[in-house]
Amino acid sequence: MYGMKITRIFTALSTLLIVSSAGAQIGLQSGLEFNAKPNRCVALRKGQTCYQRVLLRFKAPETGNYCLLVEDRAEPVHCWSNVTFGRYRYEVESSKNVKFYLHNSEGRVAETDVSIAWVYKNRSSRRTSWRIF
Repeated sequence: MYGMKITRIFTALSTLLIVSSAGAQIGLQSGLEFNAKPNRCVALRKGQTCYQRVLLRFKAPETGNYCLLVEDRAEPVHCWSNVTFGRYRYEVESSKNVKFYLHNSEGRVAETDVSIAWVYKNRSSRRTSWRIF
């Protein structure tokens, strides 16, 4: 009984991880690439905190100073000087989607996100079952 449930969980997780390996990106500046891999974090139940190490990478068409910001933080997480590319490992710990922004001296130049997914949705009420045996 538990073996089948565990098999279904691992199948669902592996499917989600394969789909999430592509990485999402939105470049506001032409020629700039900015992505997060994996771009999906999977928790067991809806509303639970998801933990995932994410690799954020960018490649710019011209040399510049860039800073990485996270949606709910005022201070940059990391900054690079006089570069055309950069990478940073970030530990996602969230129960909702997380947005990342790449800034330079002109302002926001790109954004990407890590979406949160769940294997099981929470049921609003538990089933009542009566068993004699």
